[in-house]
Amino acid sequence: MKTPVYTISGFLGAGKTTFVNGLLSQLTGNVNVAIIVNELGEIAIDGRIIEKKDYLLQEITEGCICCTLRAKLADALIAIVAENAPDFILLETTGVARPKQIVSEFHLKRLSEKVFSKRIISFLDAVVYARVGHNMPIINFQLEDADVIIFNKIDMVGREDLSRVRDQLKSFAGADKTIYETSYSQMEYSDIFPEIRAVPTTAKENHLQNSLEKHAFRFDHPLRHDHVFLDSTEGFATISLEADTAITHDALRAFSNRYQAKIIRAKGLLKTEKGHKVIHFSSNGLQMEDFNKGLDKSELVLIVKDKDRESLEGSIPEGFSRLV
Repeated sequence: MKTPVYTISGFLGAGKTTFVNGLLSQLTGNVNVAIIVNELGEIAIDGRIIEKKDYLLQEITEGCICCTLRAKLADALIAIVAENAPDFILLETTGVARPKQIVSEFHLKRLSEKVFSKRIISFLDAVVYARVGHNMPIINFQLEDADVIIFNKIDMVGREDLSRVRDQLKSFAGADKTIYETSYSQMEYSDIFPEIRAVPTTAKENHLQNSLEKHAFRFDHPLRHDHVFLDSTEGFATISLEADTAITHDALRAFSNRYQAKIIRAKGLLKTEKGHKVIHFSSNGLQMEDFNKGLDKSELVLIVKDKDRESLEGSIPEGFSRLV
């Protein structure tokens, strides 16, 4: 019996990891799930943020599985199915991955007997798309490839922007494509994952769910199909940083304020003067959350445009050194 794979895509900072954590928190104990996380940088951050509990988690770093790391993905899928026999696999891609380029590999003989693509779930950041997203090819490819679009962070844009983006989304929707509108990546996970039986939600979560809307748009003309797969990481660069000493909040804020126009995404696990923190920089701005696990050192990954890499490498936050 072949194992279903759910591919979770979406541009940098759109809410993929938050979604995975939410899903895992809702699963009953008898569901066997394996998770593969792909990250562009040399340092694996998402894998340590995910609340994996007893679930198998494997990380693939330093590149994108839709371009340069396809063999590593195939090896990981085959090993997971053989050794763990999960009920399904969650595949969280990098923020610049082209989903159909990934699942096209599943037709290869050594994979087609083991796994199949159950669903492509693409996250859309309302803030980013309202500002520049419709001009970014990779975001449009992710929407076009999706079976399910999760239109996230709708609470962070005004009514006019929200209406405009909804109209733009209609060009990507089809008879077999569903669009969910969410905040904080929260939704009824069993709508997308029929294999699971979700545990009852809390009163607070139910209140949030009732405020969400679900849209199934019809598409009146054929979707564009681009069969020429290019390297989706082209134009992007990563800067991986580490520090042995505590990093101050003031230094982080000063750095993010100065270079916010050049930082597309940043994520890290840091030792600070106020304890261990998870740091995120995305369309939400700079956010820090408590990280209640031990850290030997601070680690931070910046994703920037290739043309800005050199200037940022010369101005890294105080206390950090760059990984070579």
